[in-house]
Amino acid sequence: MSTQMKINTTTNYGLFNNNPHQRTFSETKVQQLMEKMKRNGFPPSMAISVYQDKGGKLFINAGHHRVAAAKRLGIPVLYVIEHKWSVTEMSDEGCFATSWSLKDHVANFAKAGKAEYASLLRLQSLGLNLSQAASMLHGEQAGSGNAADYIKAGTFKIKDTSQVNLWIAMNEEFGGRVECLNHRVFVSCWSKCLFTPEFDHEVFIKRLRKNPTMLEKCSTEDQMLRLIEELYNHGTPKKIPLAFLVTNNSKERKMVAIGKKKEAKP
Repeated sequence: MSTQMKINTTTNYGLFNNNPHQRTFSETKVQQLMEKMKRNGFPPSMAISVYQDKGGKLFINAGHHRVAAAKRLGIPVLYVIEHKWSVTEMSDEGCFATSWSLKDHVANFAKAGKAEYASLLRLQSLGLNLSQAASMLHGEQAGSGNAADYIKAGTFKIKDTSQVNLWIAMNEEFGGRVECLNHRVFVSCWSKCLFTPEFDHEVFIKRLRKNPTMLEKCSTEDQMLRLIEELYNHGTPKKIPLAFLVTNNSKERKMVAIGKKKEAKP
C-alpha cells in the first residue's frame, strides 16, 4: 500500500460494500481482530483498501473482516481509495493483512469464474486434499506441492485428469469399506505408485477387491508403502519390492525436477 495515499477515517460503516470476490467471511477472524483493536484501536498500517465505482460507491478490495470488527466495537474505520484491483491483486493484498489458506485462494478465483478452481473445490468436497488434487491435475505426484504457487498466482491450469479420475473411481467403489482412501498419506503414496513403471493400477484394484481390510490409515509414508506392497503381492508367488521401487523412483523424479529448475534460472 503506497505511503503517499491519503488515509481516510469514517464511522459510516454502511459506506463500504463487499466485493463479490472476497474470501468466505470468518467469525473467528472477526473475534481475533476485535481483541487486537480493543487494545490498539485501528492501526493506520492496517487501513483497508477500497475502490470507487463510477457511481461513487466504495467496494472493499481487502479488509471486510476489519470493517466488521470496527463496526462491532464502534471505532472509526481507516481506509484508502485505490484503483479497482484484479482478483489476483486482491488475493495478494489479503495475504499481507491476514494469512490466506490455499482454500481461500481457490475460492477467490472460483468466484471469479475460473472453472479450474471450481473443479478443485468439487474434489475437496469429495474428500481430496486441495494441494494434492492440484498437483495431480497438474500432472505431478500428489505429494509434490508444486501447484500451490500456480494456485496463488491465479495461473493454475488442468493438464491431466487421469490420476483424479482413477481416484474418484476407486472411492466410488471402496469408499464405504476402505477408510484410508481420502487420507493424505495414502493419496501421496498411491500417486507415487502410479508414476512407478512396475506398478499396475488394475492389479492393485483387483487385490483390493479381494482384501479391502489390508489397507488402513498410517501415520507415515513408509508404513503405508509397506501395506500397499503387502496388498499388491498378496496371493501371488512373484513378489515385487514395490516400496523400494516407489521410493527410488520418487527420489529420481525429484532430482530431475530440481535439475530442471536450476537450468531454467538465468
